[in-house]
Amino acid sequence: MSPSCQSATDPCIVWVPCKTRSVAFLRFRQVLIDGASGTGAQRERALAMRKKLADGEKRKQEEIARLTAVGLIVDRAKISGMTVAQLNDQISIHRKFLNDKVLLNVLQKDIKLKPLKFSAVLAPVTRNEEKINALRAPDDEESEENDEESADYDGGETD
Repeated sequence: MSPSCQSATDPCIVWVPCKTRSVAFLRFRQVLIDGASGTGAQRERALAMRKKLADGEKRKQEEIARLTAVGLIVDRAKISGMTVAQLNDQISIHRKFLNDKVLLNVLQKDIKLKPLKFSAVLAPVTRNEEKINALRAPDDEESEENDEESADYDGGETD
């Protein structure tokens, strides 16, 4: 291998034998990476894209945390008094966490009026009632077990 095909100082150029890659190709690749003026335009675009993807992932995680804090509401009286923003949150919860098949087929932006949003929240509550109760059942069983244990506890006195 001749020294003209390698660059020990530039990490952007790959060391390859001269028979497989020409010096002209390596120079072309260097110009592609650094840009014609040597400013690193492609590298800057790649870094900007990585930052954009990381920001998008961070936004998704923040949205999931926010919806988790809001929580699923199944009480029909509370649902009837909700604002449009609260109804949107409940629709998002049904779509993202409960994977309601009917709501997944409809875009949320297409549900524009409050009565439609109201019915879009009530319908999955009715449809997924068994699933919701199954999710809440382990919590109820644990609290019942704790109540039974506290009722059986006699204060540590022995007979």
